[in-house]
Amino acid sequence: MKESLIADTGFWIALFDGKDKNHFSAKAGLKFLFRNYQVCVSDFIIFETVTYLSCSVKRHDIAVRFLNKIRACNLTVLT
Repeated sequence: MKESLIADTGFWIALFDGKDKNHFSAKAGLKFLFRNYQVCVSDFIIFETVTYLSCSVKRHDIAVRFLNKIRACNLTVLT
């Protein structure tokens, strides 16, 4: 069984916001994380990320893409 790892809001923002200073690091680490860990995210992290992408980055389309990816990938959502 893989160890669990919580991917926080900062990781998801960096991954989906191409202008974030950690964007390339997040992209580079994505496959490693999913290959080696059971990635977890809380419902609060999902809400916070969607709010940030929609309101601060002002990119509703990216927020929707984030939600679609969350639904499609193999991760554990903590409630």
